[in-house]
Amino acid sequence: MPKCDYCGAEVYLPYKCKYCGGIFCAEHHLP
Repeated sequence: MPKCDYCGAEVYLPYKCKYCGGIFCAEHHLP
């Protein structure tokens, strides 16, 4: 399962940043 690049939480439906390519959780997907 992917992990949030910001907080390290396992994410079921990750958000992929189109600018940096990072994977983020729902809490941290907005800059």
